[in-house]
Order: sequence, then C-alpha cells, then structure tokens
Amino acid sequence: MKIAKHLVSLVILLSLPLFAAETPKNFSPVDKPARVSTNVAGVAIDGYDPVAYFDQERAVKGNTDHTCEYNNVTWYFSSAENRDRFLDNPEKFSPQYGGYCAYSIANNKLIVSDPQAFTIRDDKLYLYTKEKLGERDVKKSDISFTKAKSKRDNNWLTYQQGF
Repeated sequence: MKIAKHLVSLVILLSLPLFAAETPKNFSPVDKPARVSTNVAGVAIDGYDPVAYFDQERAVKGNTDHTCEYNNVTWYFSSAENRDRFLDNPEKFSPQYGGYCAYSIANNKLIVSDPQAFTIRDDKLYLYTKEKLGERDVKKSDISFTKAKSKRDNNWLTYQQGF
C-alpha cells in the first residue's frame, strides 16, 4: 500500500510541468530590469559618469545638472551630451553586473565596487573593489577572460532572478 502511495505521488510530481503555464517564447530573465548598485541616495555608480569611462578613460564625477532615470535608479553625467549618449544606448555604457565588483561576481558574491577601479574590455565597462583586480582582467588572455566572463554572466543571471 505504501509503495502505491509513493508511486502516485511520483507520477503527480513528474506530471506537474505538463500543467504549468507555457513560458512565452520571447521571455528572458534579462527582460526584467537589472539590479544596479547605488549609493544611499539611489544614484548609480556613486554619481560617476558612465560615458566618461569610454571617452576620457578615467572616472569622472557627474553632477545633478545632468541626470536621468534608467533601470529605476538615477544616473549622473558630467555633461548633457554624455547624458543624451547614454540614453541613446544605455546597454553600451552601463557597467556590467549592475556596477557591482566584477571579480566578486565571479566568486558568487555581490560586493559594491569602487567606481575609480575600472577597466574597459571588449567595449564593456567593468568595475571592481580595487584597481589591481581590474588590472588582472586586463592581463588575462582572451580565453581566460572569456571563461571568467562566462562564470560571471551565469552568476549574475542567478542574482537577477532573485531581485
């Protein structure tokens, strides 16, 4: 009798996916806005201009004269031109992994980054807790970097699903 009950339970458990609602074909977990690291005022990357990293190759503080809302947080820019460029292509200029430390994401931890510790690789902005961590990424071979990036991407996807 006990075996029959367990068998019925097993059949029910195995058939549950058949009764679940079908997932839309165009659904992707990244369709949901990404969680972005902010300071206590709700400002992304501690008020640094994400576009300036690409143009000036350094961390430049933005200001309250040039702001926008994206992914439910406020972003600061050093100029109206940079703000407009960001709004034209926010995915290009937004830091990877919501601005959290890229190195910590690889180790499955969410740690707030230092906006002055950064690197740009493959036209993507990566922030770190320390400059030396970014330097390690710059020195990695393409294969080694791709492997680390794949691990980070998988961990980040898991974090996004939990936000």
